[in-house]
Amino acid sequence: MVSNIPTAKLGYNDLIRAGIFCPLGEGQVEFTAIADELRAAQYDGWLIVEQDVIVGDSGQRATSLEAAQQSRAFLRALLGT
Repeated sequence: MVSNIPTAKLGYNDLIRAGIFCPLGEGQVEFTAIADELRAAQYDGWLIVEQDVIVGDSGQRATSLEAAQQSRAFLRALLGT
């Protein structure tokens, strides 16, 4: 998806509306590989996840709450928590 967006011509809010910051599991980041590395390293600390949305913007794929809920469900399924 990222390769389809002419980033040089868009501002930050335009990129968010274009869907470049999607809920976890829908984008191009290989979270399974990251989780595998964390397990291999026996990491048991906190993970911080950030979701970029424009609050109240009806042009986005998901509201901020929906995106957070989707991302949380994805991480719980991935990490088994």
